This record gives sequence, C-alpha cells and structure tokens, in this order.
Amino acid sequence: MTDEIAVIPGDGIGQEVVPAAVRVLEAVDPEFTVRHAEAGDAVAEERGTPLPEPTVETVEAADATLFGAAGEAAA
Repeated sequence: MTDEIAVIPGDGIGQEVVPAAVRVLEAVDPEFTVRHAEAGDAVAEERGTPLPEPTVETVEAADATLFGAAGEAAA
C-alpha cells in the first residue's frame, strides 16, 4: 500500500515552494501518491470559500498533508 499525501499549494510563496517540496519527496520516496487540492484566497474568489468541501475530504482521506501558505481570506 502506498501512502497518500494531500498537496495544497495555497497562496503566495506556497505556489513556488510546494511543487519543489513535492519533487524532493518524490526523489526520497517515489512510492507515495499525490492528491492535489485547492485552498486559499484565489479559491475563495472562485468558489466563495477558502476551504472547499472537496479539499476537506481529500485531506481527511490522506495519510499526510503538505500545505504551502494561506492569504488573508483563508487565515
């Protein structure tokens, strides 16, 4: 069984550092599964909430979560 990691870049610097962190994790352990999810200010503008229910479900189902950064609306 492979571990699942929920990956949420979020806002700001998270958009840059989270993809880099995922590459490091893939180099260390290529056997895990990444489940991408959305959260943050941009998501709040699009969906009316900074933390949509599909993201909550993804995080709850994952073994771990890698989260970048949250802007003002998401804080």
